[in-house]
Amino acid sequence: MNLTDIEHKGYKLLFKIPKFISNLKINSPKIRSFLATSLCKNKSEKIYLNWILNKTSSQFFLKSMSYDGIITLVKHDFNSWVGLRFCDNLTPTTRRIFNGKYVHAVEVVYLHSYKKGEGSNILRELDNLMIQLEIPLVLYAEKEKLVGYYENRGFVNYGIDGNKKNYLMIKFPL
Repeated sequence: MNLTDIEHKGYKLLFKIPKFISNLKINSPKIRSFLATSLCKNKSEKIYLNWILNKTSSQFFLKSMSYDGIITLVKHDFNSWVGLRFCDNLTPTTRRIFNGKYVHAVEVVYLHSYKKGEGSNILRELDNLMIQLEIPLVLYAEKEKLVGYYENRGFVNYGIDGNKKNYLMIKFPL
């Protein structure tokens, strides 16, 4: 079982625990307040945080941020969740692929859905963010079967990369 499967099953169990749900609902506004006062290093990061604040005012709960800048959004109906990170420190591979055209990206660290179509809905939302920011979306697919799923949604497979030897997938703004 890989990390994606473990996360998927783990959160499915957490979403059945009333205390977890109640803490998520209570803490989400506090996390939003913290993000609203965060200092942004550049215009793109400000647009990114404003997009997150907008989405978490109506569609998503915010789970506490991780030490590495991952912001987790949990759909209000608990059918899906996504972890995002604004990247201003690109890997050598993404820097080479971007060839100086982009200096930032939004990484989709994880995306899980428990209802058909929810993952695609989140990816459409992320497309809108990518268009606003005019920077690429980057993700690493752990499973080969996910490569086709993401390719059908406009991502390009750049092969196996990274410490975990996952498939590097990038979607560029038009």
